Amino acid sequence: DGVLDLDTFPESLCQRARDQPGPQDEIPGALLELVLVETVVDLLLEEAEEQVGMPARLLRRELPAICASKLEAQEVTFTALDFRKLEKGDSLFEEARQGRVRLFTPTQGEGATVQLCHSKFHELLASKTLKIPGADVGDELKRCGKNSMLIGVLRYALMRKMAAQPLHEQCNLGLAVDRWHNQKLNEQELRCLT
Repeated sequence: DGVLDLDTFPESLCQRARDQPGPQDEIPGALLELVLVETVVDLLLEEAEEQVGMPARLLRRELPAICASKLEAQEVTFTALDFRKLEKGDSLFEEARQGRVRLFTPTQGEGATVQLCHSKFHELLASKTLKIPGADVGDELKRCGKNSMLIGVLRYALMRKMAAQPLHEQCNLGLAVDRWHNQKLNEQELRCLT
């Protein structure tokens, strides 16, 4: 056991397209990335909760805010204090520090810290705390521009917004998110799409 079943990903990615009206010949790359990363993160969160006996969905509810506050402070590592408020948080941190929780990786160097096993997981979780109504995209871009660690968070928040759109609109917004991430879409163009 301990292996992610990648055979289930294509079906989960395609199911959303089948459930949506509109053209189904192309799913935007940003949407594919979002679904893939969300699927892996959900599996790893559930595994971590079960591994240390946490109440179901507790980590999924609480970790996004912890991730967001860390990135706001331009940090990516967690200490035992970050998990103290969580039921079984001490157990989770100790297991993660020992390298026994696949969601986390122990860090090298002084001090007892861990980090999520991939920076995209950190960004995705933090993005769940960010709400982007269309009028606020420019303000969020400016705020995130001051902290480069928040750019990925905004990107995932836009992807999540895109995923809530009908499929034919997802294609346009998905291409825009991809272009923006590649620094080819300016703030004015992005504001028009949201």
